[in-house]
Amino acid sequence: TFMLVIGYTNLYSQTIHTFGDSTMSNYDTSTTEQRGWGMYFGEFLKGNFICSNHGAAGTDSRYCYQYAMPRFKNKILPGDYVIIQYAHNDMKHNGIDYDELYSFYIGQGMEEEAKSLKKFGTNPSTTYKSWLTKIIESCRELNANPIFVSSVCRANFSSDKITRKAKHDIGDSYSILTSEGIVSNQKISEDDHTMDYAYQLKSLAKELNVPFIDLTSASAELFEQYGSFKTHKYLNMPSDYTHFRQDGAYTIARLVARLMIEQGILENNLFVDSNIVDAVEACTLIDLAEEIVDKDFDIEIKTRLEDALETLKNQSPTYSNDSYQELKVQLELANKSIEEHNGNSDAIELIGCNDVFSVGIYTVNGSFIGNNIDYHSLPKGIYIVNGKLIMNKYH
Repeated sequence: TFMLVIGYTNLYSQTIHTFGDSTMSNYDTSTTEQRGWGMYFGEFLKGNFICSNHGAAGTDSRYCYQYAMPRFKNKILPGDYVIIQYAHNDMKHNGIDYDELYSFYIGQGMEEEAKSLKKFGTNPSTTYKSWLTKIIESCRELNANPIFVSSVCRANFSSDKITRKAKHDIGDSYSILTSEGIVSNQKISEDDHTMDYAYQLKSLAKELNVPFIDLTSASAELFEQYGSFKTHKYLNMPSDYTHFRQDGAYTIARLVARLMIEQGILENNLFVDSNIVDAVEACTLIDLAEEIVDKDFDIEIKTRLEDALETLKNQSPTYSNDSYQELKVQLELANKSIEEHNGNSDAIELIGCNDVFSVGIYTVNGSFIGNNIDYHSLPKGIYIVNGKLIMNKYH
């Protein structure tokens, strides 16, 4: 009996359930390079904790309450945790609630318009908060522990800053529904958070006493630190400001784990390995190595560079610091070898000369200085002949 109890204890696990949109969702890795951060969050859990990702593309807070929670409630056990991230699709009707817009079209006899509506969209100050409140009530009925995570921002830049709308605040241009129809291009000041989904989520978290992770602000700060070029090249899918490739999804999952640890939320069950290098730093180094690996330089150094480059590339998205440092060392050696191969500032390149290096066309530092010059007239020094380094043996 004692052994059976031990076996049961070891098999028991506690689950963190993640509910969210396409930025969190699972994807078929055999058909697409797109990834959701919920796919990787489990890699930062330790002990008896596991992650069950229920993120789904094209979903909002209404969908979560009406469909996702009922579907998965039997899998949510007492003591489990539920991470909730919605806003991307709640914004889709630019601040107008889907139900209200649908009812308006039906009331106006515009059935085709009503049927064609995408079935998501809430108002940040009203229906967004009401659906989320219902989700929290459902979690607590199941004796589960809810955690709000504000949505990861989009990678829309204005100069070097993430835009207001990309941080899920549509106050610069939102729509309202009147008896006459939709009125667009409404604007409020930046200190008015009526149309700010992340702010309203934070406010609701305080009201309902739910732990809150500000992923919106943290991801905006991270993207601004990387800059637009690196964020889009290394984290986002091509020509996509919202969705992630593998390195991007892992980076966001790691960011969520770090924020939770910093705020004392499940800090004893989360682990962020300091030996894993930031993906953007690793990818930047990989690009630098790939730029020079095909150049002419010492073959032994080139072989070591190729090996180090392949090793680091194959570690995506968990680039180890040891492999990163090894590639960095080999890259420095390669650059030095290339400089030596190309000669120094005093090197002379002999172009088109004959086999005995007597007469030919000469250039110094790339500048033509004449032909029919006898090598005997040249001073002692280092010479490059047809791309090969020749010591001063010919004077």
